[in-house]
Amino acid sequence: MERAMRIECTLKQPEAPPQRQVRLVGGTDAEGRPWRMFQQDCIDAMWKGARFYILHDGEEVEVEVGWNGLNQYVRTSMHHCADNLLLALPDCT
Repeated sequence: MERAMRIECTLKQPEAPPQRQVRLVGGTDAEGRPWRMFQQDCIDAMWKGARFYILHDGEEVEVEVGWNGLNQYVRTSMHHCADNLLLALPDCT
């Protein structure tokens, strides 16, 4: 099974609706190398079984695929918090 990937940053489009604001996600792999992935690539990877999470207040929060009736998007698990915590992550550089 593939190891879960921690998302540490995002590239946002603030002018977009909240469900479409995350354009890109990124983090650092186990070897310390930075990685970046467009939102759609992240969604595709999740549909193929990949797992993503963020750290919030010291605990892992699952990232999942959301659906707004028109589009799929990435969001943090609604079981943890009603807000999409991805929007609070720092910008990827």
